[in-house]
Amino acid sequence: MANSTRSNSTDDEGMEHGPPGFQLTMDMGYILMAVVIIFLNTTVFVLMKIRRSLHTTSNYFLLSLAASDLITGLYTIPVFIACKATFRNDLCQANVPVFTFTSISILSHIAVITLDKYIYIIYSLRYASLVTGERGRLVILLIWALSLLVALIQLVWNTPGEVEVTEEGTDDWKKKEHAFSISLLLLHIIPFPFLAFAYIRIFVQIRRQHNFIRSHIGPGNRETNTHELRTVTVFILMLCAYLFCWLPNAIVRFQYSTDWFELPIWAEILIVHLRFLTSLLNPLFYVFGKKDFRGAIRCCWLRRVSSGALDSSSNQRSPLPGVVHLQVRTGDSSFVEYSSRSASLNLSV
Repeated sequence: MANSTRSNSTDDEGMEHGPPGFQLTMDMGYILMAVVIIFLNTTVFVLMKIRRSLHTTSNYFLLSLAASDLITGLYTIPVFIACKATFRNDLCQANVPVFTFTSISILSHIAVITLDKYIYIIYSLRYASLVTGERGRLVILLIWALSLLVALIQLVWNTPGEVEVTEEGTDDWKKKEHAFSISLLLLHIIPFPFLAFAYIRIFVQIRRQHNFIRSHIGPGNRETNTHELRTVTVFILMLCAYLFCWLPNAIVRFQYSTDWFELPIWAEILIVHLRFLTSLLNPLFYVFGKKDFRGAIRCCWLRRVSSGALDSSSNQRSPLPGVVHLQVRTGDSSFVEYSSRSASLNLSV
């Protein structure tokens, strides 16, 4: 692929790697990925809606991340498929700011989630006073505002439709695009040493607490330390997923703004697939990797099963005349039955 400066980053190579039109094998894979992304991230919203125990500041950060990932399934992937199928200039270029937005948003959310866990482990006694609901909402608002600002800056010189996706821009346009691409690459690289340092400190602190408890109290709280290690591991996996899925995308954009190097075509095709993968992996990691979300799923499933069994037994029962039959639900998966004739009370869990 020629090292030419173009008005978008990775939608261009999708146009060069095949003729226009719907490609069943590849595009069905994108469609399936979009459906799974929408399902998983919508599940996060549903769980947060029906389980008040999940209403913590930490989980609201994850909910905001799920909203960002939903954009990938609802907008980014469909527009990307439409761009590949039609080669329409406006469609292809309209996705560029959205790619930038989701990239910065996901990285910002992971950084904030890391900071939240860092404060929880390192400054556990002050966590409740430092991380409040009001501050959490303010941070989420700042994340979305920052991501939107970075995404819209490029529209000052890179208005969709002004430059064809296969054309080179003016010298002034090239300079601005080159500077923006370098800034975007640095935004992806700079946070990682700090995030790595934070996770190292967290692991050291958890290990120190574990050794202290084992030597002075006994192994009774081993489960708590194991839970914290698993949670931290989940967030590290999210960070690694971002590193391998979105950082290469920033490198590809930088490549298109300079002639310093050229990636092989197979690498560009791989990067196109990887950049969507983060929005699928994030909910998988924390929905099935965090204890509170797993517990919420298990509780919802048990409630559904017990409700089905209750309805089935109610349909099969033939109430006698003059009998008052009362069922009172208590909690999520238990109920109390009372029959006035038998004057018996039965508690089933």
